[in-house]
Amino acid sequence: MKKKMLLGAFILCAWSAIGAEEDFFFEEGTITQRLEESVVTTERFETNVRNTPKNITIVTRDDIEKKGAKSVIEALKGVPGANAKNSFGFGSIDLRGQGAANHSNTLILVDGIRQNPVDMGGARVNNIDIANVERIEVIPGGGSVLYGDGAVGGVVNIVTRTAAATEGYRSIFAEAGKNSLLGYGVNFGEKLTDSLLLQLNYTDRNNSGYRDNGDYDTENIEVGLKYMLSDTDTVSYKYGHYEEAYGLPGSLKKNDLGDDLDEGRSWTKSPRKHAEYITDSHTLSYGTKINNSLEFMIDGNYKKSDYDSVDEGEANTAYDNSQYMIKPKLKLSYGEGSHVIFGYDYYKGDSEVKDYFGSPVDRDLEKSSDSVFALNTYSWKKFQFIQGVRYEKTDYDLKADQTLEPGKTYTDMDSSNTAVELAVNYLYSDTGSAYISYTNGFRTPNTGELSRASEDIKEQTHEYFEVGLKDVIFDSFVSASVFKAYTEDEIYYDKVNYVNTNLEGESEKVGVELFAEQYLGRLTLSETFTYIETEMQDGPYEGKEVPGVPKYSFNLGADYQFTSKLRGNTSINYVGESYYNSDFNNEADKMDDYITVDIKAAYDFQNGLEIYAGIDNIFAEEYYEYAGYYYSSSSGDNYYYYPAPERTYYAGFKYNF
Repeated sequence: MKKKMLLGAFILCAWSAIGAEEDFFFEEGTITQRLEESVVTTERFETNVRNTPKNITIVTRDDIEKKGAKSVIEALKGVPGANAKNSFGFGSIDLRGQGAANHSNTLILVDGIRQNPVDMGGARVNNIDIANVERIEVIPGGGSVLYGDGAVGGVVNIVTRTAAATEGYRSIFAEAGKNSLLGYGVNFGEKLTDSLLLQLNYTDRNNSGYRDNGDYDTENIEVGLKYMLSDTDTVSYKYGHYEEAYGLPGSLKKNDLGDDLDEGRSWTKSPRKHAEYITDSHTLSYGTKINNSLEFMIDGNYKKSDYDSVDEGEANTAYDNSQYMIKPKLKLSYGEGSHVIFGYDYYKGDSEVKDYFGSPVDRDLEKSSDSVFALNTYSWKKFQFIQGVRYEKTDYDLKADQTLEPGKTYTDMDSSNTAVELAVNYLYSDTGSAYISYTNGFRTPNTGELSRASEDIKEQTHEYFEVGLKDVIFDSFVSASVFKAYTEDEIYYDKVNYVNTNLEGESEKVGVELFAEQYLGRLTLSETFTYIETEMQDGPYEGKEVPGVPKYSFNLGADYQFTSKLRGNTSINYVGESYYNSDFNNEADKMDDYITVDIKAAYDFQNGLEIYAGIDNIFAEEYYEYAGYYYSSSSGDNYYYYPAPERTYYAGFKYNF
């Protein structure tokens, strides 16, 4: 481990050593630009990083291209407070130590539209074409007032070029690599008239995968129309179609991997189990500036998803999910830097299940919610005072036969919850801001959790206390925060009894998040450090750590512009040890820490053509992005692992025309 870290640090330093005879210089405007970057997630009306009293991180289009990121997950490596993984092939983002439940406790948005499904499936982050991403806004611990249910760890909003662009663009790309990787696509935007913009984005990717039966084939199509009714009025429509076909290699037991957990990592016990997933999404948005004090925006979305899996041609699971949502918002500005936002949310999700692991079932599980919210920002001298409140009423309509859960009665239920946000932001200098904030929020059960529950599940609640700072210090952009979070009645899956339930007791998380970035002429350096201390405060697991949450993680990055055409990038990513997922008793040993080193290079011919190549996990570290443990009186110790890929490589080209 130490050797790999030292070698990775050597590669990182090598970028700066080459061309060292040239003078470096501090580009102050580039650093302060981080503070002025636009944010739409926090309000859905544009603000900037400095005026946001949260530890927000913006991953820009330029950041994505410098990293050579091939997915949203890769783009998020190095974001403080975020643990992004390619778990199960779909991708998962854990904000502030949510552990195994991150798929339900981190809210994923695309252009402000909720991606978390009504069931337990989690947002399929790898659906999103990275070539069509304009920026990614990450807000750990934030979003409960504006977005309500599910924003426990925070919010990740992926803003696409389809939504952000106001001018034309054209590009094509193709790439190939290890494990039969082959990808190609086109991104096209054309102004048909001075007022009408047409956008088309298409991507196709095929990959045989690291493991046997680990193939992963995807196709992504997005079509958008944006019409400027006037200088102040815009209406837009976006259609998205996504298909994926993939193998399901499943988990491996400890005996399958040997004593050192490094034998037969690519093997599978399910050589013929595969699945298909298809999604169609329609989004309609309208925005207008009524006058200098009043702005109005409304978003509407309908999405339908079909899933079907087959195990050796027999056992079949099939379900259909649908989602409807509408969200109007009104922003009233009433003074210098002061405004209030009023909004209403309607959401309805439906899951219809006809087959479950080969057994015919008849389940129609519906969850709907109505919410009203208000968020006020009052500015006085160098201070900003933020107050927000949300009231949300959730209703369930659960219709199901008794095939899946004999003897269980599925009953309708409802829930009413409130979220509150209070913050003070102090703009103490031209570049610096310091803030203190309090947030409480909630998560209600999804339909999948209620359908496999031993008893009625209560809503999960959480509280955050946070202080933070953003500034330019010693020629470096710096962002730092310290937080304490409490979660009560956490919803989790009991692997011993195979049911969903509430975790008895309250958990506490105390964390520190640090990010720094230096611009030294052709060299850009970045450093991220995250520390999270977890403990159960009471209940049967009092004094135990929350499983699946590493205490330490850090990322070191270097990007060097060798010439006006050649650029190189190195990233060192460390994830500390943690207890196995589901090991609430902390009975088993901790999973080992791991470190990966990635290296990328790109050459821009400056005629529209760029070629690029990269090696991920260059030292072939053997690690597991997901591993679990539980003890059963009937079967004893149960360990299960999902191996992560070792060394992979790729090369490709992009042409802008």
